[in-house]
Amino acid sequence: MTPEEAFKKLVDNVDVYDESLNLTKEEILEMGMRAWGPEELDGEKTGRTLWLFPVSYYEHIPAGFPIVGIDWSREVFNPHTTDNDTRFGMMAFGVLARPKAA
Repeated sequence: MTPEEAFKKLVDNVDVYDESLNLTKEEILEMGMRAWGPEELDGEKTGRTLWLFPVSYYEHIPAGFPIVGIDWSREVFNPHTTDNDTRFGMMAFGVLARPKAA
């Protein structure tokens, strides 16, 4: 699967409003994304995970796509201003979502 195909599959299966993915954890990993960690609010896990994008996704992310940084900040992607900082081959941002059960 090319990075472009993988990102299209992500966009087709993510609901950024209720923060869910219509993909299993295994499918997400096959797409090259990696878990940064579970989100916690007041010490309680929310069930959502921050899934980091591989570097190869950068040029395929549409302007205005909602992203979450590794510091848990939320913003919309702007190809002219969003930092392309990487950690171990992954972007320092991704999508916060619950994968579907296997």
